[in-house]
Amino acid sequence: MLAGNTMAIESARPGGIRSIWGVAHSGQLAVVAGLVAIGAVLTIGFVVGRTAREDLLDARTAIHHGVVTDLVDQGLIPIRPNDGRAIAALDNAIRLRLLGGETIRVKLWSPEGQVLYSDASELIGRSFEVDNGIATALAGGSTVEVDDLTGIENESEQGIGEPLLEFYLPVVADGEIVGAFEIYEVANSFLTSLARIRSQVWTAVSVGLGALVVAFGSVSIRLAQGLDRRRREAEQHLAELLTAAEDERRRIVGSLHDDIGQPLYRIQYGLEGCLQHLDDGEVASELRRLVELVSGIDSSLRSELRVLYSGLVEGDGLADALDRLADATRFEGGLEVEVTGGEVAGVSGTAATALFRATQEAVINARKHAQASKITIDLRGGPGRAVVTVSDNGRGWNGRIGIGLATTHQRLVALNGSMRIERRGNRGTRVFVSVPTASSGDTS
Repeated sequence: MLAGNTMAIESARPGGIRSIWGVAHSGQLAVVAGLVAIGAVLTIGFVVGRTAREDLLDARTAIHHGVVTDLVDQGLIPIRPNDGRAIAALDNAIRLRLLGGETIRVKLWSPEGQVLYSDASELIGRSFEVDNGIATALAGGSTVEVDDLTGIENESEQGIGEPLLEFYLPVVADGEIVGAFEIYEVANSFLTSLARIRSQVWTAVSVGLGALVVAFGSVSIRLAQGLDRRRREAEQHLAELLTAAEDERRRIVGSLHDDIGQPLYRIQYGLEGCLQHLDDGEVASELRRLVELVSGIDSSLRSELRVLYSGLVEGDGLADALDRLADATRFEGGLEVEVTGGEVAGVSGTAATALFRATQEAVINARKHAQASKITIDLRGGPGRAVVTVSDNGRGWNGRIGIGLATTHQRLVALNGSMRIERRGNRGTRVFVSVPTASSGDTS
């Protein structure tokens, strides 16, 4: 909801029990309301199924967008045609970040229709006619489609024999679109997840229809209670999903550190040991290059681990996590960051994580888009709520709601939280995010 210079997003509350009771005492109104309710439930079933598909694709697109942005930020893109060293560096990063699992092919296109990079090296340097998906990405849009693999540029994928999802993403560097990414994923996992979600949705719809037919005319209050119970169960499931995501993040951090980081260190140590026994020459020079390569990979891995770990609100609490976020922002961006307030009692681990993620998103927006030089993070407790206010002195919010804000909003709403963005003209932006505390009785 936009109003003036403020965007506010609040979670809804059920109400109107007296009106429901009045409808139940009128036979005609009960029949009409029952038909309307049945129609609404059927509509929700279709809409939720379609929305689930869009949300699953949006989530995958957001992940790929993040990887592409990281590649640009690391200076790996843009690249010049036939620049072997740049292509090799980009290939290493893409094989580490993208390829494997469901992702089976990656292509980087120039605006002229030339393949600047592909993990299928035989495609590099070749030019093809720009299709609609590439054209959309070069115009700044993102699309996803199920590819029929009939184009000549898909000759290396035509033998896969499975349906593929094809993501087209713009590559933006210094505010300009310099190319387009084309990413193929095997669609079987996506289609299985979508079928499972639709099955669950229609199972719930069937149960709901049965309950409406049996109970609507005579038990309107029980119906209201059931709707409220379902809402709470849905919010609880969403909160459990958020908790599961944080557990998976912890597992990934530990696995990357132990299973990849430690062997990399041993490789580097062994190479350096070999160098000590060699005289200068071609072999020694090649070993030094390998040491530098392994060291670079290790540095990149540690950087990614820091990013992953920064999103975890561990046992030290939310206030300490915000202090760590401020320290990282000062170190990485050279900004002046101040943290005020203190720990708030009664905030669950899931709610604290959501609050931290929302704060992290606000800080990232202040750094990347508002060009702020000073950020203030304030954590305080209100009536039954924990509130974080992020203020900056940048050029102000542009009014657009990107993927980051939309995801943050969904995470907060799942926990009965809220977000409000206040644009203050030349005085910067102020973001208010809140979640309920245990004392409010409003947590899932």
